[in-house]
Amino acid sequence: MTSWATRLPSRRGALQVITPRMPVEQGERVILVDIVARLDALNRIVEDMLLFARPRPLRQEPIALSLLVSDTAAMIRCDPGLAGLEIRVEGSAAVIGDCELLQIVFQNILVNAAQAMGGQGRIDVTMSENGGLCEIVVADSGPGMPLDVREKAFDAFYTTSHRGTGLGLPIARKVVEAHGGRISIELPPSGGTTLRIQLPAAS
Repeated sequence: MTSWATRLPSRRGALQVITPRMPVEQGERVILVDIVARLDALNRIVEDMLLFARPRPLRQEPIALSLLVSDTAAMIRCDPGLAGLEIRVEGSAAVIGDCELLQIVFQNILVNAAQAMGGQGRIDVTMSENGGLCEIVVADSGPGMPLDVREKAFDAFYTTSHRGTGLGLPIARKVVEAHGGRISIELPPSGGTTLRIQLPAAS
């Protein structure tokens, strides 16, 4: 799988070079653009499978979680389909961990919440430190997760989204637990879905 996965970016790069050279009105250009989009989706699936099956060793460094989450939120909102999304980040917390892997955790969680709300609505991310733990709470304003879905949410390849691989939350849990933390899902009576993450604080 690895050798095949490494060839995907080169194929995508070749198509990106060819596509702008074709006239806009030419039908083949539309096809090439669609192929690039499908290659991107396939590449994400392969990367998710590799990360879930063979997580790499952690690269430890100090991380300001508020900055990491804010940067991740800004990246997500670059998706035209999520332009109506509002993500509020409040509080601060610091951990020693793998910045790249933790960004994948928050990216997966925020994307899941955004898709549950149809790309419209608000996500509140609050973080704090107490008793040697960093607690990050991600609450969306969506319709809420059915109880039977919550029971399977961390199962590999289980998904209710046509765009999902079913590995977003399982990867998030694996990474969080590798950092000595834990993650859980809550269903508030007022609606929406809340994910609660606890990680050892840097201090």
